[in-house]
Amino acid sequence: MRKSKKNFRIISLVILISSLIFLPLYSCSQSKAEQLEGKNFTIVTMEKNKPVTAGIEHAQFMDGKFMNKECGRWGFTEGSYTAKTKDDLTTFESTLLSPNEGKMTFIGTVQGGKIEGTFIWSKEGQADINYEFISGEQLPQESAQLNGNSILIKYDDGTGEKEEIITFNNGMLESPACYEWGFKPSPYSAWIDGDKIKFESTTLSEKEGKMHFVGSIRGGEVNGTEHWTKEGQKDISYAFTGWVK
Repeated sequence: MRKSKKNFRIISLVILISSLIFLPLYSCSQSKAEQLEGKNFTIVTMEKNKPVTAGIEHAQFMDGKFMNKECGRWGFTEGSYTAKTKDDLTTFESTLLSPNEGKMTFIGTVQGGKIEGTFIWSKEGQADINYEFISGEQLPQESAQLNGNSILIKYDDGTGEKEEIITFNNGMLESPACYEWGFKPSPYSAWIDGDKIKFESTTLSEKEGKMHFVGSIRGGEVNGTEHWTKEGQKDISYAFTGWVK
C-alpha cells in the first residue's frame, strides 16, 4: 500500500512537471497567433495571373473576425478566422458570406508585418473565381504586363457613342477599328502607379498621322484618351471609358 502511494506521488509529479514544460510552449504559440488581432492591412487584390484587374482593398482582424471591407459593398459580412503560427509565419483562414453573392474563402499568411494569400469567390450558377492578394507596400513598381488582355472602350467622336476593342498582344497594342485608316499595331508601355496600371502607345498611319493612346486600369475599370494628330488638321482628343473583358 505504501509503495502504491509512493508510485502515485511520482506519477503526479511527472504529470505536473510535464505540464509546466509544455504550457509555456503552448502560450507562446497562442500569443503569436493572437498578434493578428486588431491588425489592419492595405492589400492589392487581383484575379489570379491577371494583374490588369489589380485594385487596392483593406483587410481587418478584429474581435476574432476577419473582414475585407470592400467586400461589404456586395453584402459580404465579417467571418470568424482561425490562425496557426510556426516560427514567425502565421497562417490564417476565413470565410465571408453574402445572402446574394455566395461566399469568399480566404487563405493567407502574415510574416514580418506583410500579408499575402489567395481567396476564392464561389456563387451558385457561376464558375469559381480565384484571386490573389499581397500587402500594398509589396506592389511592384516595375513595368506591368498586359499581354493577353482585351479592353472594351466607349467614346463619343462627335457623331455619337462608339465602341472599340483594344487588345494587348506580344508587347503590341492592337486597335482594329483604326486599321481602315492605315493605323497599325504599335508597341505599348505599361506601369503600375499606386493602385492603377497605366498604359501608353502611339500608332502611326502614312496618310492619317498618329493616334496616341493614354489610359489607366483600376480594378478592371478603364479610363483614358485617344489623341489624334494629323498635319493640316486641328488635333482631336476623345475621352474613353470601359472595362477589361
